[in-house]
Amino acid sequence: MEQLNDRALAKLTEIVKKELPSLTEADKVFLRARQAYLNRRQLRTFGSVLKAKPQVEAEKADTRPSYRQLQKQAKALGYPYVGVSREDLEVSISTGVGPQDA
Repeated sequence: MEQLNDRALAKLTEIVKKELPSLTEADKVFLRARQAYLNRRQLRTFGSVLKAKPQVEAEKADTRPSYRQLQKQAKALGYPYVGVSREDLEVSISTGVGPQDA
């Protein structure tokens, strides 16, 4: 395992001194990225933070339309929507060009 540089080590030391409720989202992301540098006690203390999904990813997932919503939009635009992959539907709707036959 690679050693942390002085700046990262100082930040990690500062974060592990904090109480769980006072951790910012940036602190949590930093801990997740550097959990290999934590000792067993720290892993137990911050376990809930390390296992939790980052809030940013959860928000992104909530804003993405469902497959059914994409099908509904494609149907309204007159594009094929049955048996079309999610990716093809997203591209078709965002570009305004219907799915191409392979």
